[in-house]
Amino acid sequence: MSEYLNRLSQLLPTLCVDTSYEQGLLAASGTSGERLLVAGSQESQLFSLLATEEPLLEFGWTPFFPIEAEYGEAISIRVVNRAGEIERFHNTADFRQCCGSRLEELTACTVQLPDPLLKRCSLRFLMLNDTSFQMLNERAAGCTGCVIVIAADAGGFSEDYQTLCDWLADERCAADRVSLILTQRAPRLNPALEMMAETMLKREKISVFRCSLGRGSGLPPARALDHAVRDILDRSGAGRDDDGVIRTCCVRVEEKLRTALAEAEAAGEEAQRLETLFRDAEKNFHAIAETDRYSLSELLTQEEESGIRAEVRRMINALRMALPGLIDDAAAKSDDPKEDVKQLVGDYVSDLMDRFLTDLLLEVSEKLLIPRTQERFDQVIQRFRRLSRELQMEAFDDEAPVELDLLKSEGVNMGDYRTTVSEVLSRIIVEGGKMLVKLLAMVTLYDKLSAFGFVSLSNMLKKAGDAAASAMQRTIDNALPLRIYMNDLKKDLLENLGRAEGVLCEQLDESVFPRLYSMLDEQFRQMTQGYEAMIRGQGDRCAAQARSASDKAEQLQEQLRLVTELYSGATSGM
Repeated sequence: MSEYLNRLSQLLPTLCVDTSYEQGLLAASGTSGERLLVAGSQESQLFSLLATEEPLLEFGWTPFFPIEAEYGEAISIRVVNRAGEIERFHNTADFRQCCGSRLEELTACTVQLPDPLLKRCSLRFLMLNDTSFQMLNERAAGCTGCVIVIAADAGGFSEDYQTLCDWLADERCAADRVSLILTQRAPRLNPALEMMAETMLKREKISVFRCSLGRGSGLPPARALDHAVRDILDRSGAGRDDDGVIRTCCVRVEEKLRTALAEAEAAGEEAQRLETLFRDAEKNFHAIAETDRYSLSELLTQEEESGIRAEVRRMINALRMALPGLIDDAAAKSDDPKEDVKQLVGDYVSDLMDRFLTDLLLEVSEKLLIPRTQERFDQVIQRFRRLSRELQMEAFDDEAPVELDLLKSEGVNMGDYRTTVSEVLSRIIVEGGKMLVKLLAMVTLYDKLSAFGFVSLSNMLKKAGDAAASAMQRTIDNALPLRIYMNDLKKDLLENLGRAEGVLCEQLDESVFPRLYSMLDEQFRQMTQGYEAMIRGQGDRCAAQARSASDKAEQLQEQLRLVTELYSGATSGM
């Protein structure tokens, strides 16, 4: 193997393009000593050229494995089966009898013959069938020339012969080391075969030897093979054309590297273009989302908020008109008027206000807040999906589950959104309503105690807790006459209902609605940030792809330089 052939053999496996074919071609070329390929179709009866007393194979047998012919003092046949087992025979008759019916089980066969020709070179017989460059690289590896065997009466060269000639001329670069044998069983002879072979091999003249296998004139088979082989071995300038093989491999590999380089550069440019698109899309989407986010604080118009406060006032006024009569009626029908009236004021009014506030705010949320929030969320989702289509984000299949998980985790999935928001909203409303009712009850109690001069006691009750306050209230209530107790209770209750109106409206403005808007704002922000992260992730991926493409392009350029330098060095002396 020449220096450059060896260097190229070492370089090819390190390249980042597929060089398996070129490696096979080098392997087929790189060998020591002479070995010629003897190839032909079944019709050519190429195995009849072997110098054996009896035929090695019967006509019609098709061994699809090469048969090696080497020099030996006596005939010896060695075969290898698919299990790797070796069998030996000392004559062709035993071989035919034992192996003729199971040729498909064999993978290799070596025949040693006392033929002087085989002292000069070994021969490899190959029957052509579904021939390809890859097959020839494997089965003709190490062959330095070829004897083409074809039936003399053939109408032309088949596709198998065409492939063989193309491989010899264009791939193996051994067209000058080819001779032609025409095997003749009938008197017919196609004189155009010689010209066809010269055309396919790109040769001006090829040596042709006629072989008689029965009728017709020509050389005996063994003599024809001897002449064809000696023609190749003795021809002026004979020798392996390693330079030609190197040229063929380098040209092929350079083409692959340049193609891969162009693809890497195009991929890098496309990745950079997409990265820019995704970065811009992230900024644009953020601006749109922030604009919609700020609009959440205006879900209720001033008129609607005023309407809610008006509903509270109407409820308070209704209570102020109805409670005195309810108190008098309860006291008249009760065996324990003070206790029953306290229960009426404490439980009935509390429950009534609780239900009223809860129903009012839930109605507002169901008819106004949730649909409007839903609309804004839907708009953002639609913008994102439209943006995804424009940027072809749907091509990234592995991102689809991310979006689905995000939507579910944030409670804004099209199917889960309403329930999630409603639950949170309901919790805020219920807690807010109960808080307001408790506040109203405590204000009434503290003011009632203060009206009777128990200011310090009232302060103590505030510190002591609800249990102590309740016990002290019962003591004071029992000491008062019923009429005074009832009149004072109605008076204080009506006064505190008036104050409760302001307290309730204030709590709506300062607590309930701000908490609601804050919750919606946070949920909206998390959702949009999740979408922004998805777009940003695509930009990051494109950036990584651009870097990877750039690194690959640099690697390909360096490998192309190495191949070009090797090719220049190998061909400088051609």
